Amino acid sequence: MGSALSTCTDSPSDLRDPRAAESLRASGPAPQPYHAYIDGLRAVAILSVFLFHIEPKWLPGGFGGVDVFFVISGFVVSSSLRAHTGDSYARFMGDFLARRARRILPPFVVVIVATYLFAAAFIPKAYLSNQIAETGWAALLAYANVYLSQNVDAYFAPRAEYNPFTHAWSLSVEEQFYFLFPTLFFLITSRRRRWAHAVFLLLCAASIWFAFAPDGVRRSDAFYWIAGRFWELGAGVLMMFHLEAQRRHASGPRRERAAFAYAGCTLVAAGFVMNAPHLYPLPGAMLPVAGALLVIYGLHDSDGRSLATRFLSAAPMTAVGKLSYSLYLWHWPLIIGAKWTAGIEGAPVKIAIGALTIVLSWLSYRLVERPFRFAALHRRLWVSLAASVALLVGALGALRTIDIWEPKLAQTAAKRFERVWYPNLVDLPGPAGCTLSVIRRGAGAGFESVMTRQGCAPQATRRLFVIGDSHATAYITMLASFTMATGVDVHLFDNAGCSFASFVPVSAACTQTSAASLQAVDSTITAGDLVFLPSLRLFRLRNQESAALADVDVMMNSVAAFRLNAIEAYRGDLRPLVQKGARIVFELPKPIFPTPLFRCIDWFNRMNPVCAEKGEQSRAVLLAYRQPVVDAILSLSTTGGMTVWDPFPVLCPNEPCAMGSRRAPLFFDGDHLSHHGNLMLAPSFIAFMRELMEQEPAGPKF
Repeated sequence: MGSALSTCTDSPSDLRDPRAAESLRASGPAPQPYHAYIDGLRAVAILSVFLFHIEPKWLPGGFGGVDVFFVISGFVVSSSLRAHTGDSYARFMGDFLARRARRILPPFVVVIVATYLFAAAFIPKAYLSNQIAETGWAALLAYANVYLSQNVDAYFAPRAEYNPFTHAWSLSVEEQFYFLFPTLFFLITSRRRRWAHAVFLLLCAASIWFAFAPDGVRRSDAFYWIAGRFWELGAGVLMMFHLEAQRRHASGPRRERAAFAYAGCTLVAAGFVMNAPHLYPLPGAMLPVAGALLVIYGLHDSDGRSLATRFLSAAPMTAVGKLSYSLYLWHWPLIIGAKWTAGIEGAPVKIAIGALTIVLSWLSYRLVERPFRFAALHRRLWVSLAASVALLVGALGALRTIDIWEPKLAQTAAKRFERVWYPNLVDLPGPAGCTLSVIRRGAGAGFESVMTRQGCAPQATRRLFVIGDSHATAYITMLASFTMATGVDVHLFDNAGCSFASFVPVSAACTQTSAASLQAVDSTITAGDLVFLPSLRLFRLRNQESAALADVDVMMNSVAAFRLNAIEAYRGDLRPLVQKGARIVFELPKPIFPTPLFRCIDWFNRMNPVCAEKGEQSRAVLLAYRQPVVDAILSLSTTGGMTVWDPFPVLCPNEPCAMGSRRAPLFFDGDHLSHHGNLMLAPSFIAFMRELMEQEPAGPKF
């Protein structure tokens, strides 16, 4: 996904068009000599990235093509700047930014707007997609890398792999480099070159240190931020200076250093085959970076006789290299679009994606890249800069317009009928004149939502505390209905991803988060208050992003011993609450399904392999699957002050268990409830809690 594809210099083939030649002459210094092997190296990089994205097993380290692109970018951009030495700083910087903008922006804007429109129509909002729109905006504003590092987990995590704008991170790195490097370059080539050289080398060294992600630096920050990638671009710059110094001491074509080129090809290939995500950015990036540097050193200004030169300079390779920027822009959104619709499994689908990528890339190159790049308006610097700014503002306006029209554009059931799909706080039954107040605030590593009934009486003196993972949050409609019906305040502690009393091992961070929520409840709870503990306590049959079914029997057996030992540990955790007279309510496991329903209910995604089970499961099988956890919870709840509530009979009264329909879904994905499912459960939950509140608090029995 390397955006160094954008750094092509103007080649002789470009100058065959008289308009292009005239535009280039008018817009700045003469173009640099064309080096065909550079385009060939770009072709190797983009093909490796594409193969990795279409099927990681084909080329496990193919994402290292990004590192090759960064090296090429540093080398080519610094080479192109050599022609501007002697200009004033304002002219130098303005001309550089204008050339970069007209090279990068037009095709980039087309792809971003088209992808944003597709996402609005065909991608429902869910855990996998809840940052897509924001990433699109960040991409246009050149900080997609920072946004992704802070909001969408690691590069290889599910939310990044289902985000059609993830590939914009590398372009953002380069755009940030373009604002920083020209100033350094101007100083390096001026009278201040000594200290400018030192500053540049210091920045590269600091970047290498940051890329190793020492203590205090998150791995995702080291991967995404320019601070962890500057050294790769800088390596290309240093190679340019080294070759320039050699050229000044020699005349004519130099003897080709084929051995260096072959060694470089070997290192690049080794990186593509041997690298793994956990090695990135360092030490994993060392192989492709070193390999790219050796190839450039071995082939630059050579006599062209070696096999490496002939291969990288061959017409098919240079053709792919010239299209590489458009290929980079289009391939990832097309792959992600397939994942969200028909699926990406099977050779025919992958071949079709490859063919469509080539067609769109060629059209983008011929109809957008070249015409905008060589348009007559670029003959004046200020006009070129103004046109680039206008294009960017227009793109931002297009995204805003799509946001406004999204309800009309949406083709997914989850968006078209969102009031029945997404748990929400609208249309809740309650006494006349009552309103619901919700205050959300931070609580440790999670959040606390406080729901109260206002505008009617009487108010209940008891409170309901809820601790759990995303399944607790998915009950928000049901919990709000409980507040509206009873006047009981609800305090919902939402610790997404961290189940409470899950009967399976959890991370240390989740243990601390749950302990903090429990402590917060313990500090304020009084006799008669209720504590509801909903969480996912079964292994998922399939995650939202997975095409493979989990072997849940094996996983359940693997934690059998832990489950037995956990009973006493959880009893000890809850003892202080029971001793204060609180009533503890465990949720028995709901039905769960292997089908992420929100991805499988529309005409364009029903054939996706992830939807093969069609939203039904055997009731007997699901009851048997949950039985070990039911037994553990029942054993724990024999303690006085603890009881259980079972949603299973309401959600699955008959054989088989069904997830619901397009307009009346019980579930959102394979295990979280929909708004409609919440309303179906609310009467059962309200009746159960009312009966519990009418009872005298039971004394603890330990």
